[in-house]
Amino acid sequence: MLKKRFLRLFAAAAVAALAFQAVFACGAASAQESDPEAEQATLVTYSAPDPSEVEQPADGKVKYEWSDMYSVKVRPAGAGDDAWRDLPVFKARVLNINTRDAAFVYFDCDGPIEVRVDCLNVEGVDALNDDTTINPASYNIEPEYEEGSKIMTFTVEPNQKLVVDPNGDARHSLHVFANSLIEPFGEDDLEGKTVTYVDASAGDVLQSEYDTDVVYVKAGFYNNSFSVKSDQTWYIEGGAIIRGSANLDNTKNAKLIGHGVFYRPDGRALSIDNSADAYIEGVIVCNYGSMDWGGCLASVSNSKNVALKDLKSIASNKWSDAIDIFTSEDVTVEDCFLRSGDDCIAVYGPRWNGKYWGDTGNVRNINVSGCILMPDKARPIHLGTHGDGTSPNGGRVIDNCAFKDIDILTYNTYAVDNSGAAQPMPIAFNACDGNMITNIYFEDIRIQDGVTNQIVSMNISTTSYGSVVVPGRGINNVYFKDITYTNPNQSFSGLIKGYD
Repeated sequence: MLKKRFLRLFAAAAVAALAFQAVFACGAASAQESDPEAEQATLVTYSAPDPSEVEQPADGKVKYEWSDMYSVKVRPAGAGDDAWRDLPVFKARVLNINTRDAAFVYFDCDGPIEVRVDCLNVEGVDALNDDTTINPASYNIEPEYEEGSKIMTFTVEPNQKLVVDPNGDARHSLHVFANSLIEPFGEDDLEGKTVTYVDASAGDVLQSEYDTDVVYVKAGFYNNSFSVKSDQTWYIEGGAIIRGSANLDNTKNAKLIGHGVFYRPDGRALSIDNSADAYIEGVIVCNYGSMDWGGCLASVSNSKNVALKDLKSIASNKWSDAIDIFTSEDVTVEDCFLRSGDDCIAVYGPRWNGKYWGDTGNVRNINVSGCILMPDKARPIHLGTHGDGTSPNGGRVIDNCAFKDIDILTYNTYAVDNSGAAQPMPIAFNACDGNMITNIYFEDIRIQDGVTNQIVSMNISTTSYGSVVVPGRGINNVYFKDITYTNPNQSFSGLIKGYD
């Protein structure tokens, strides 16, 4: 446990380290001269544990791995050649069927950053061509490369989350996460607080729980899951790799923040059940879930006042929804990147076990904004499906959900099953199991399609996961505004279907 006087020193040391990194990044130029009068961005990069030096699972589970497909360097825009810094490139897996290796990198910044990508060992890429894309298209980022080269450069801004597809191949994407700078704690935040400091380099082993007000996890590799308690804050530092999950169940005012990575956790990576005032920000989750029974980035159930901000996730496993929301109220999802092996964001009623989650068993006041949704299978947004037709009034309500400023990426022509049928689907309403879906609002939605050939599907059916088979009770008051849809295919449609 750290004493208060040490906390002040710790905060000062963190600021000093950040300043050192910024100065180092903007040192004197060699081959390319920097502009001494130009104000350059702060850039923070993180080392990563060497996979050969960490304890890997011995039970046949997928290991923590780096990728050799790409080499990636970054520097503040306008800095000299000696400011380039290498990034660790992490292996990820994409596509639910015919799964392929992809990759991701991340860093923190407060201004424009130049990125240099060398496609070292990308299948089918002998030289870059004009099919190379950086998505979402709303960023308007065009890669630059020389004819016959496998090296591209481009510039990103803080908080941008990119999918780089060399020669248009989304099977081997490089995901680039340009985090905004994050300040975990100021001196006032820590005043009077007790803190546990966990440091793998000092031999510390991550425990399943701690009793202090704050738990600060330093960079390094940790092979354990943990629980966050009520009124407790966990900070996961950039450079930390956690082979496990985080549980915020049955808590009030629990917080999890930071730019660390949860690497291939089993089942749910983040669980928020029967909780209030939970807050999670900044972390990356890579390939959560198990092959045959799925999992999710975050499950929110029976909870109120939950905020999920700036989460980044990549998944390929069966039933690997990104964010599932069951019978909860006042949930905010903001600035997230979700590439999933099933639904990206699913808003559900009760599950088939008949348990009435929440005070009413209903779902209300769900707000999603600023997100990028890329389902390699299933739907970017899914409302309905799970419910309980035996409950009072014949079902439950999904009410007052808003989706704003969202990029939907369903362009991946490689996301097909073994028969060649496309796996991504459009935005979907599926009123069944007695659910009533009401007051749903969409605004400023940008859809880059190429395989679903539908904008939206609205359906009332008896598709059932409940204890009795009953249709949904209706879909009412749905509003669409400023929807942009692009598709190279000339034939596309939508579906609105009642119950016969």
